Amino acid sequence: MAAGLGITYEDLTGDMAQVNFSSARMGRLKMDQNVSTWQHLMMIPQMMAPLAGLFMDAWQEVDEERLGLDIWAEIKLDWVPPRRVIVDPAREFDAIITAVQGGLMSRQQQCAASGSMSSV
Repeated sequence: MAAGLGITYEDLTGDMAQVNFSSARMGRLKMDQNVSTWQHLMMIPQMMAPLAGLFMDAWQEVDEERLGLDIWAEIKLDWVPPRRVIVDPAREFDAIITAVQGGLMSRQQQCAASGSMSSV
């Protein structure tokens, strides 16, 4: 059942008795990848985008200056999913710094990936 959901047995059951750090980390990386896919292919387009549409419609109705305008031409929404828990900060922060310094990702991409809105 866990494999069909795209998660590990340990995440499904909470049973961590037979898991070492490395195997737990590998399973977590795969699950994080699945969660990210679900967020960007299901949650944002099927839930967040329609809610944003309702919000924009309500905003136009209370703001007479915007009545009849294409509000989507004025506003751009970026969806930033919540950050994921960092399991081993010492190792993971070093890898993040190396990736940014090596040009594999920008600071803005890393901030977005970590769930942070600020890129400063």
